[in-house]
Amino acid sequence: MFKAMGKSFLEDLSALNLSTYLDNGFVFMDRDKEFVWLGVLEAGSADDYDVFHSNFYNTAQFYFKSPSIFKVPMNTFVKFLSEREDGEFNYQLLETSDQSYLKDLKHSIEKIQSNEGLHKLVCVTTAKFKSSGKHPLFAFEKLKELDGFVYGIWDDRIENVLGVSPEPLFIRSGDSCSTVALAGTISTKTEGYESLLTNDIKEREEHDLVIKDIENKLSRLGAKTSVTETKVRNFGALAHLETEMKFKSNLYSVEVVKALAPTAALGGYPTDLALKELKQMNYFSLDKDQRSFGGVYSFSLDDTEFALVGIRNIFWDGKLSTIHSGGGIVSASNPESELQEVKNKRYLVVELFK
Repeated sequence: MFKAMGKSFLEDLSALNLSTYLDNGFVFMDRDKEFVWLGVLEAGSADDYDVFHSNFYNTAQFYFKSPSIFKVPMNTFVKFLSEREDGEFNYQLLETSDQSYLKDLKHSIEKIQSNEGLHKLVCVTTAKFKSSGKHPLFAFEKLKELDGFVYGIWDDRIENVLGVSPEPLFIRSGDSCSTVALAGTISTKTEGYESLLTNDIKEREEHDLVIKDIENKLSRLGAKTSVTETKVRNFGALAHLETEMKFKSNLYSVEVVKALAPTAALGGYPTDLALKELKQMNYFSLDKDQRSFGGVYSFSLDDTEFALVGIRNIFWDGKLSTIHSGGGIVSASNPESELQEVKNKRYLVVELFK
């Protein structure tokens, strides 16, 4: 055992009850892929938590503590799982909501083009699978290969989730914070994809709206923001436009989450008009304002915390699993291209859990 900033972590995974952990647990790995944090979950509070989840509409927050948090090298955790892996993943596609998605998409384009002050909406589709076999956590080795943050919480108080997010809502160390604007997508199989993505008017418009949205929200917090140069971020079979943004804040992390989320990357722009419109879509009927997809999943380490946007994931309950995939819609969006984009995002996740 060692101590880090007053918080104790266990290093020896032989002390972990795997059966209990697979029933109620969490896992987080940062983008550097050096360490994995994990443990069994129990109820926490807003004043005392290790793991935190806020749903998409910020209508509910969930706080968790862990009696024993393990911090182990990434390769140690991979080896631990591989020695205990049993069975196979079995997923059978039952249905998608792609047709409803197309209706939402076309309605969104019409709404944006009507010049009522709405500039962007994010439409989402789902695919449901009959699932059986081993716990999704045993896909960890594939998840960690992507350039993102692995995260997962499975507990009977929230929807079970596991994924790898390319998008931190914010990373905090003391009062120093960073976030990213992540929007604009292309397949890495496309010849010259980096140049095409960088120079695509539609993708740049979508990305710039996310930057503007984050800057406006941070300004309301009294935070001065510095913005880096936009670059292309590879994420497996997909690539995105990414702009890192740095700021300072002494606010509690939950306050920062409520101020920023959902950003225009997952909701739309401007936020108030976008959220009102999202509630009129077919997708809203699935979970209404209790939606988890695109919510925030956070892990706290004393004065450091990383809060992740909950995308590129799988949700499961018993023998049913669901993958949500979304894409930003602006006035120049093409329905066929947008549908292909969400299918590409879905396929990326499916491949991780095969």
